[in-house]
Amino acid sequence: MKFAPSKQIHSRGALSIAHNVQSTDEKVVSCGVDGVIGVWDKSALSSDGSPKIREISDRTHSCCALYDNQVYAGFTQTDLSTGVEKQVVGSFGMDEEDAVKTIMSFSLDVTSVKVSKDWVIAGSSDFSVKRAERADDDMSAGYNRYELNAQVLDIQIHPSEKMFAVSSCDGFVSLFDGDDTEPVYSHKLFSPIRDLDDSFPRVLMSWSVDGKLLFVPCKGMVKVVSKKGDKWNVERDFKHDDEKEDDFSVVTTSPCGKYVVASTMASLVHIWEIESGLLVSTADYGNERAGRITGLTYLGEKSKKLIVADSHGNIATLEELGPSKEKKQEKKSNVFIDDEAMQEDSFDANDKDDEEEEEEEEIVVSKNKKFTVEDDEMDEDTRMSSSIAAIKKKYGYDDDGERMNEGEGNSFDEDPFSNIDAHPGSSMKRMDKNDKVAPVRVVEKYSPPTPPPYFSSASSPRNITQRYIKWNGFGTIRVLESEDGESSLEIRFHDSSVHSEMLLSNTDINYSMGDVNDTVVALATKLKGASKHLYVKLLNSWDSNDDHWEIQLTKGELPDDVVVSSEFVALLCENRNIRVFTHAGSQRHVITHPTPILTLSSFSDRLAVVSIGGGPIFFSHKDETNYEFPLVLNEYRLSALSQWWSCSAMSGPSSSIRDQPLALSKGTELTWIGYTNRGRIVAQGSDSIIRLLVSPPYSPSFWTPIFDGSDTLTSPSDFIWPVSVVEKPVSQLRYVYCRGVKYPMATLKLNPIIANWSIPLCNKTSDKSCLEEELFLNELAMSAANETEIKDLSSNHLKTIIKLFSLAIKGDRESRAVEMANLTSSSKGVQLLVNWAAKQRRNALVEKVSEVGRRKAEEEEETLNRQLGYGGWEEKEKMEDRGNRVVRKKVPLRRSIAASSANKYKIEEEKDDSAQSVDEPPSEIGSQGVFNLDTSTSIPARNPFKRSLDESVADTSSTSVFDDLDSPAPMRKKLKETQNTVPAPITQKQAKLSFGSNKKSSGYDLWLAENEERLKGDFIGDEEDFIKYCTQAYRMLTGAERKEWRMKAEC
Repeated sequence: MKFAPSKQIHSRGALSIAHNVQSTDEKVVSCGVDGVIGVWDKSALSSDGSPKIREISDRTHSCCALYDNQVYAGFTQTDLSTGVEKQVVGSFGMDEEDAVKTIMSFSLDVTSVKVSKDWVIAGSSDFSVKRAERADDDMSAGYNRYELNAQVLDIQIHPSEKMFAVSSCDGFVSLFDGDDTEPVYSHKLFSPIRDLDDSFPRVLMSWSVDGKLLFVPCKGMVKVVSKKGDKWNVERDFKHDDEKEDDFSVVTTSPCGKYVVASTMASLVHIWEIESGLLVSTADYGNERAGRITGLTYLGEKSKKLIVADSHGNIATLEELGPSKEKKQEKKSNVFIDDEAMQEDSFDANDKDDEEEEEEEEIVVSKNKKFTVEDDEMDEDTRMSSSIAAIKKKYGYDDDGERMNEGEGNSFDEDPFSNIDAHPGSSMKRMDKNDKVAPVRVVEKYSPPTPPPYFSSASSPRNITQRYIKWNGFGTIRVLESEDGESSLEIRFHDSSVHSEMLLSNTDINYSMGDVNDTVVALATKLKGASKHLYVKLLNSWDSNDDHWEIQLTKGELPDDVVVSSEFVALLCENRNIRVFTHAGSQRHVITHPTPILTLSSFSDRLAVVSIGGGPIFFSHKDETNYEFPLVLNEYRLSALSQWWSCSAMSGPSSSIRDQPLALSKGTELTWIGYTNRGRIVAQGSDSIIRLLVSPPYSPSFWTPIFDGSDTLTSPSDFIWPVSVVEKPVSQLRYVYCRGVKYPMATLKLNPIIANWSIPLCNKTSDKSCLEEELFLNELAMSAANETEIKDLSSNHLKTIIKLFSLAIKGDRESRAVEMANLTSSSKGVQLLVNWAAKQRRNALVEKVSEVGRRKAEEEEETLNRQLGYGGWEEKEKMEDRGNRVVRKKVPLRRSIAASSANKYKIEEEKDDSAQSVDEPPSEIGSQGVFNLDTSTSIPARNPFKRSLDESVADTSSTSVFDDLDSPAPMRKKLKETQNTVPAPITQKQAKLSFGSNKKSSGYDLWLAENEERLKGDFIGDEEDFIKYCTQAYRMLTGAERKEWRMKAEC
């Protein structure tokens, strides 16, 4: 026997279940301790189904009953006026509008509730049991009270409804007959229970279908109380050799009345045949997510589906009732000795008619016993039926199937099957001697894999009556339906300042899809013949006469989905047309997507389309899901309010910005796609892992997981429903936790959960992994940041590298420390690492890190020279000697360059005025932008990591961010003494290591700030050449003029 995957809608704690007493409807009600009531039917127990859920209180008492559509449960009721809590038993329907009617109250928690056609009986921890008439709505007839000597564990009503049984914590089982308050039977059958806790057996009993037997779970057995004459006594029991020391906790009987099912505290489920007392089969319910079994019942009187509830809030099902297939195969293997020979001779052991199978099921064997056919009158030919070799010999064939020589074996005139009597263990049919034995070929028709259907992202399935049309980062659109069949739409915004709540009638038009943001709400319907297929409501329209619009599609065209962004409304049709509208209703684009579309999402001027990119990819045939379809992400830029036809091809709707394969885990399906608040695409698979599409500049795009929701799931049937993913100001995501279903229930009040991004690194609890995750998240933010944000992020990036560098040194991982030095973005950061390594007396590491610093300094120098307009110093001298003249292109200046941007490329000015270019020929910048290059010979910036022979390997005099790190006092004192003894030239060298870090304004800065506007007017060219133009213009000033600007800067 095998359990189906469990579902969970309740929190942890004792969970009770009860089937529908009215046999016309197969339903089961579940009740835990979290105030939630669930009603399950066949569809709800399926993989894609969901139960009806209702919250009735802050705390329920894990006891319930179901009669038709009325639920009876024990819960805590609080008086709103006085604040006094009462422990009551109430009845109610599953609709939120149905009032809860109080039937009876107790002084302590309710422990058991049972209902029948005439009675409602409940027990409590206050040692009392109360019985009321079920049809007495106003409780005018009152109730009967029965007193016990301990807390009530369970109540079971007799099928005749003339008596009921009660189990209590003192170990006694009592039988009460009608109105008699004294028990007709009371006997101690099990060990006393100290507390009503999951760690103790629940002792849930069960009557047989005919009411003649009462099954009571005890230690190591299930006792059977039966009536002989006028007395009730324990006449027999059901045992299992392996469970002598284990306590049985829950018992139920099958609807057919043939079997009794019991579970132990070790989560083993045993099934016995009531009449023979033999053990039919055993199933192990235990797994890593399951708790102790706290409830067993069947879905209905005619159902073979066993429902199991456990202490972790899970609901699971078990289909098998009688002997398992394994035991049937065991019987077959004991009857037919030569099974392989049987297959070679094409005798199909599974070819039985219904009558033989019924006879086979009547022979029940225990788990550890072997099936034997006992027949004293079995003759030789009959015994031959258990040997295929003997049958072959009768036909004249040897063991290998070869024809024996004449005279060997028996002739064909004899009928070897003449004396074979059909018995339950035999799967052979009588054959005529002229029948030919030939292999049977079974040809199965190939069924190609079915592509996944379209689904609306952030929307509940459309086959549900009450559902979420959309739940995203802006708000929710919910469809609600009343008892009289009236449908309505409720639109709410997370930010109430955007718009107040909107309520729309949905009975006639039946809107089934929609989207919402902070500027517009769009709704669409698939109703054929509708006068309006698309309805759009503008939230902040300044024109009161134009705050909404609607449109009808062409004949034969129906919508599949609608999405909105800050610039457009996109309607997807069944024929793969994507119709693009402006917010005011202008039709701008009609795009036909080439492949089957799976889902859509939008942001700003971009539309993300996920489609099927090819045929199925097959895996190993042993997998249940042995194929998947490759998915492709196509992103369009839809400029609905611009002249897209004059833009580049990348901006037009005829081609997409990117065609990117969508990454998912093996064997999973796409369940959601969306955008972050910075416009990057995120997607989630059925394994609850959310991935981000990273598109770094000058590098290919890739997907990276940013959140693994499976770590937060407490049950395999739970699911993560993403609401929004935020990058700025903090990398977080908001999601709804769905218990037992894959989407939020529209009838429940659910609050989103906020979680931080989490990269699934190895050893996440270690300090190293935490810092590595922080570093990677910082780099993810930098990959989409602007210049202003990169400045702050670079500082955090360097701090994290410094921490990792220090951690590597402490762990004597110098190679790893060098790798951290390579991750720095500037030579200044490398200098900090050099200082720290020197203080730690890691001379070899200092040398290695210095090599990294020298390389980075050379790269920075080359970059600076390129920005200044020449590839290197030698190239500059050659250009000056040739007197080359540079002619610039006449390209309009696209945007102004702030004066502060020039600080990035400072001019190193000479202090001696005579050292300036005295011999510079006077030149003027003409209208054509032609000028002579400066012929001065200023010294280029020195590489701070280049060593000379008279300089020491490392220096510890300069300050570092590592100075604040904790270190032993003697080491700090020694470092201080070392700093005081460092010679002056070393200090000057270290001062030069802070490359370009002098924040004091130079003469060039003052001159540029005053003359920038004039230079912009004179300059014609690309904006990246403007700084070079300003630099060379400054060099054309006379020495006296430059000296004057320097004196102004020093003042």
